[in-house]
Amino acid sequence: MTVHMWYSKDHGKDGVTATNEDELREALATFYTDEYYMDIVNIVGTVDGQDFLLDIGAANREGIAALRYAGHDVHYSKGEPTDYDVLEFAYYGTPHEFPTDAAVPWAKAVDAALAFLHRPDRLPDCVDWQLKSES
Repeated sequence: MTVHMWYSKDHGKDGVTATNEDELREALATFYTDEYYMDIVNIVGTVDGQDFLLDIGAANREGIAALRYAGHDVHYSKGEPTDYDVLEFAYYGTPHEFPTDAAVPWAKAVDAALAFLHRPDRLPDCVDWQLKSES
């Protein structure tokens, strides 16, 4: 499977491509730096012509991430409650809110991305999920 990801305006329309776990880990390691603190990496995989999305917001200084999966429904990672009033990450400077209990350890976010690489049409089962509320 191949996924495309974006976290920098330098990536162009095709983004960064990963076709195996090593390439994906390398791209995520580049993203998980202070340069992209509190930013989102957008990962897209396609199955039978349908795009599936895994967004990972990362706070490398705290060692946490929050995930949003968009397939047939939108789900957010389910982690421990945080002290944040708002858990917000930016994609190209535009803020996106995540539930305040969506924070998971970075290692779990990487595991979820690796699972997504192999099966983008399924929620990665290495993370607990919550369905997006309609509020």
